Order: sequence, then C-alpha cells, then structure tokens
Amino acid sequence: MQYPSLLILISFLISINVNGQNAKSAVELINAAQVKAAKTNKKVMVKYTATWCGYCHKMDTAMADKSVAKYFNKNYVVVRIHIKENKKNKKFENAGGDSLFIVHGGSDYTGIPYWVVLDTNSKAIANSKKKAKGLPLDADGENVGCPIKYEEITYFISVLQATGNFNTTAIEKIKKVFLGIKL
Repeated sequence: MQYPSLLILISFLISINVNGQNAKSAVELINAAQVKAAKTNKKVMVKYTATWCGYCHKMDTAMADKSVAKYFNKNYVVVRIHIKENKKNKKFENAGGDSLFIVHGGSDYTGIPYWVVLDTNSKAIANSKKKAKGLPLDADGENVGCPIKYEEITYFISVLQATGNFNTTAIEKIKKVFLGIKL
C-alpha cells in the first residue's frame, strides 16, 4: 500500500472513532506540517513522544536550546505526535499516532522518543534507528531516540547533514548541546 493511501485510510478510521480526545489527530498534525514545510522549502521531522517520557523532554529541551533552535527551525517543521500515553494522560494522545508510528518504522518494542524525517512528498527519508551502513531505511536498527552517547549523537548528526543544510558551526553547537544532556 502506498503511503498517501495509508494516510487516507488512517484519516477515515480516526474520523469514525476519536474516543473523545482533545488533541488533534496525528494525520492532521503531519498534514499541516507538510503544508508549512512545502511553503518554506523544509522537511518535516516527526517526533513520537509521551508526557511521561523523560528522554522525550530532554530531546525537546536540547532542540529548543537558544544556541541551536534556529538551525532546526531553518531546516525542519517539527511536529510532536503523542503516543503510548498512560491512562491518566490518554487525552493527550494524537489519534492515529500509534498507526503512523508503525508506518514510520516503529514497533511494540521501539522506545520513544522515536523520530523520522519526511520529504516534501511525506516519504520517510531517515529515522532514529541506527543501522549498519548501506542497509535500507526499513531495516531494523537500534533506536537512538534522544541521542546522548557520542555514537548516538554522531548518528543524529549524520541524519541532520543528510536531510538538512547545516554548516560546521551548527554541527559543533548541536554536538555540544546534546553532549551536555544530563541523565
């Protein structure tokens, strides 16, 4: 099944069963991000997250750091999709997020944060699964999530360089911010 057809199917399923959630659907969020990205010549970075996820918050904080936020904002429209919420916070989940998580390479065993970069046609071109060089995007790999170890940060930087336009100064600042994340 092609990706746009899958989005239509997911949109339909969401429209018939939203379970009274207050949050926008995952498809609505990604579609809005795609429109904005197309107008500004950017890619979309989808971050799968949850309110209880400490590493998700650490990644958000690192990407929003005043020394690097402009580099992320220049290259990506970032959209956060809430999944895997606990019972108390189910209302924050974005309907259809779990399905898109699977479409984007996540699984029941994939932790969060999990991120994926989409091109202007909503095609996944990179994700947070670090794999052996030369393997396809859909190959299994270790989810680096919020990169905090040097090799995870190196992988994250390689994805940024492959999907965006980052100069040496930007890369060095991003490395410094992520290396400074406290556990």
